[in-house]
Order: sequence, then C-alpha cells, then structure tokens
Amino acid sequence: EANEALQREVAERQRTEEAIPAGIIVVSPESGIIGANKQLLGYLGYSLEVLKQWTTTDMVHPDDFDGTLNYFRSFMSLGRESQHEVRIRRFDGVYRWFQVRNNPLRDADGRIIRWYGLLTDIDDQKQAEHALRESEGQLRLVVNTTPGLIATFAPNGVPDDVNEQFLAYLGQTLEEFTNWPTNGTVHPADVERHVRTLMRSFESGHPIDTETRLRRFDGLYRWFQVRGLPARDPDGHIVRWYCLMTDIDDRKLAEDAVTASERNLQVTVDTIPALAWSARPDGTADFFNRHYLDYVGQSPDQLKDWAWTSAVHPDDLPRLGAAWENARETNASTECEARLRGANGTYRWFIFRANPLRDETGKVVRWYGVNTDIEDRKRAEDELRRSEASLIDAQRVSSVGSFTWLPDTDEVSLSDELYSI
Repeated sequence: EANEALQREVAERQRTEEAIPAGIIVVSPESGIIGANKQLLGYLGYSLEVLKQWTTTDMVHPDDFDGTLNYFRSFMSLGRESQHEVRIRRFDGVYRWFQVRNNPLRDADGRIIRWYGLLTDIDDQKQAEHALRESEGQLRLVVNTTPGLIATFAPNGVPDDVNEQFLAYLGQTLEEFTNWPTNGTVHPADVERHVRTLMRSFESGHPIDTETRLRRFDGLYRWFQVRGLPARDPDGHIVRWYCLMTDIDDRKLAEDAVTASERNLQVTVDTIPALAWSARPDGTADFFNRHYLDYVGQSPDQLKDWAWTSAVHPDDLPRLGAAWENARETNASTECEARLRGANGTYRWFIFRANPLRDETGKVVRWYGVNTDIEDRKRAEDELRRSEASLIDAQRVSSVGSFTWLPDTDEVSLSDELYSI
C-alpha cells in the first residue's frame, strides 16, 4: 500500500511538472542532472540522456557558456535559491534568453537531496529592454540638443542624466550634480521643501510641479519652475523621471513687485480715515478696509455680497438702496446719506459715495466707495435748526424783530416781527 501511494504521488508530481508552462530540471547533488519535464526536452529537441551531457552540446550560447558552467558548478554550494540568465538553443537553432532559478529540496534532517530548476523564457523581455536602451539613446541625443534645462532621475529619485545645457548653467559635472541636495545647487532656503516635494512625487508617481531657486555657475540664484513626468513600461511601472527646468526669475520679480505694490495699496487703503469698500459690477460687495470692519465689528464674510445692508438703519435703507440701484443702472457716480450701526450698536450718520471703474471700452468692471462720518455735522445742523426755531419763537412771543445782512452781497433779510413794526 505504501508503494502504491508513493507511485501515485510520483505520478501526480510528474503530471504537475508536465503541466507547468516552463522548463523544469532536476539535479542530484551527487550525480548531476537526473530529470527534466517534457516542455524543456521538447524545446531543446533533446532526450534526457543528451541533456545530461549538455556541456558537450551547443545547448548554451557560446558567449554564455563559461558563465553558465561556473554557475552550474557553484549554485549547489550556496545551499539557497539562486538564479542566472542564459541564452539556450531551441530545437530549430534559435537561441532565446531564459531565466534559470534553482531551489533546494531538503529531507527531514535538513540535508539537500534534490535541486529543482525552473527555466522561464524571458527573450521577449530582453528584446524589449534592448529596444528601450536604443530608444533611450536616441532620446538622450534629443535631450542634449534641446535648448532647455533637462534632468532625468531613476525611479527612486537618484539623478541619472543631465543635458549639456543644464550642466553649463550649473557649472558642474554629472557626478557633482548627483549631490545636488547638499552642494548648494538649490537655494538653502528652498532645499528642504524641494527635496520633500520631489520625494513625494517619486514615491507616489504623481507629476512634479514646483518652483525653486537654482544656483548659476557664477553663484547667482534664479527662480525656476520644475516640472517632471514619469516614463512607464508596458506594465505601468515607472522606469525613469524626466524633469524640465524653466527660468521664471523675471516673472517672479514682476510678481514680487506686484505683491509689494498690492501690499502697499492695502496699507494705504486700511489707513484711510474713512470706511472704504469695493463692489462687483452687479453691486455685490467684495472688499472692506480695516476701518470699515473695525467700525461695524464684523468680518469680511459677514459683510460680503449684500450682507453689509444689515448694518444700515432700517429707515434709511430704502433711500440708500434706491440711490445705489440708480447708480448701477446709469453707471454714474452717486452719493447718499444714511445711518450705519457701529460695533457698540449706536448708529452714526455717514455719507455714502461710490464711483465706477471702467475698462478701455467704458464698461464698468468695479465700484469703489467711501463712507464718510458726518455725525458731528448732522448734529450741528440739527442744533442750528433748533436754535433758529427757538429764535423765531422768542421773537414771536416778545414782539422783537431781527434782521441779517450779508456784506458780500449786500443782501438784507428782515424777520416777520420787524416787518410788522
């Protein structure tokens, strides 16, 4: 029964070996090759007896023979899995590349009793690699003649190649450039961020798009936009990164000038002793200066669009809204008096003035406005009106008249009481 079970196990193993779509070779530590599956023998066009004498045949390509013989003699001494690549002759005389992987089989005591070798055809892969190398050679020629700064990196981010224009700009050799994170190629203030950005792309496979300062051969740093894309093989694996550096130093200087100008303008607007604001062509507010925000005690988000009207006195809002609507319809300047609630809840009188900003065609592209506090003037006017009313009442009660004389125009006005006298 044991013998029958063993025979069934051997038969099953043989059927498994024959079904594997690769060549299999069995090697004894004492006597060498002792077995091979049908796939390998069919490929070679040999019998097992001929395969055992492979060193006397043309099975291995002449250029690979010495290396393969040395590998065959040494892999058993390693005591572990090993592999080797070799060109093996097909029955029709064509040599194809194979990867040979050997693994030991051990008994219960750990002694190696067999070696099993798996021969996998990798000729198509080798041809693809060769074609890729030729393509890369042509690409390198194009890269070196491109009027731009180009660098290539291995999948792990190690510098691989740099075109001549880039080396001329840096004043470095390729070997010097490989130490770019530490040799001052990138501005010290940018290097940590730049390394972090590149490594994130190298690890994730996402495109590179960043800005950094690179040192020119004369020591001057200039701003560059760095863009990189990965090149992938047919299986989608990244095989190389290609990066293009574009000089944007002049643009950065212009942007810095604009930023400084905008910052100065912001400071100026915020220090104007009035409530300044701006609105879109449709009248929705999009900016309030610091004085405006401090006065109403609200944030820009709380005032944007039409929310600013919540701070206008309810009795004045219809009149102010009508003036603002008329200004937008006529595209003309406007002004209107209304009360505005402060952060303390008290209303003060302001005069709202708005002027349109037009483009070269005359179209209104923005509205700019200033709200000026006229509370003191309004109180003075009210006090004057009350004083004049009191004077009129006093004259009427006391039957005392009065007159006014304007020297500039020689105009004289008499009160009703004086006329009655």
